[in-house]
Parts: sequence; C-alpha cells; structure tokens
Amino acid sequence: MKVTAEALILSAQSLGFSRVGILNLDAPDALTEPMQQFRAWIDQGYAGDMAYLSRHATLRERPAGLLGDSVRHLRAIVVTMDYLPAALAESPQDDWRAREAIAAASPARAVVSVYARGRDYHKVMRARLVKLAQQLTET
Repeated sequence: MKVTAEALILSAQSLGFSRVGILNLDAPDALTEPMQQFRAWIDQGYAGDMAYLSRHATLRERPAGLLGDSVRHLRAIVVTMDYLPAALAESPQDDWRAREAIAAASPARAVVSVYARGRDYHKVMRARLVKLAQQLTET
C-alpha cells in the first residue's frame, strides 16, 4: 500500500484536522530544536505533576528507538485540530475571545477553560485518527 502525501493531507483535512505534516524521523537531528524547547519547558516546572512527560525523553527525541535498528525510513504523521466548542462560536461575527476575557477578569465569576467545555478533545482526536488510519489502509 502506498499513499501519497497529497492523499494523506486531503483525507486528514476531510476529517477536520487543521494542519497536517509528515516528519522524516530518520533525518539527523530532526527533533533537536523541539526537544531542547521541550526539555527547557520541563526544567522550568511547567509539567507540574505530569512526570510521564519527562519519562522516556530519549524515546521522545529518537522515536525510531521504539522499533529497533531494523526499521528504516520512519515517518510520523503530525496533525493539529482547532478545538472550539460550538456553543462559543455563536456566529462568525461573535467576538467570543473578548467575551471570555471579560468573564475571566470578573472576580465574582468562575470560568472553565474553553477546551474543557466540550467533549474531551483526546476522545475527539482519537476518533478522527482512527478514521484516518482506516481511510489510509483502505486505499
């Protein structure tokens, strides 16, 4: 099975992914800069109690290590998804960001983060990724 990059991108976009990239994990130092930023972020304490983020940092930096030396030409499909619960986007003219800023500035009001108001984004992304995998294996 061979899927072109264009077909992959079109399939991912049809499922609602905003951006799609294909990363060559065999490229020397492909992840060096992002990993330096990640490690600095961890060192600054931004991970809080999420110790799992720093565990296996070497495998995050060199994911090919998960599959051993026998694997060549390893690629990663990277997707992003804009996530705005429909209740916030009442109309194209609605300035929901301004409305949220006003609510957050009010000391008498509790505000739940925007991403937490809709369905758990992990579940939304997982369902879309499963559909993408199905589409790619059917071609």
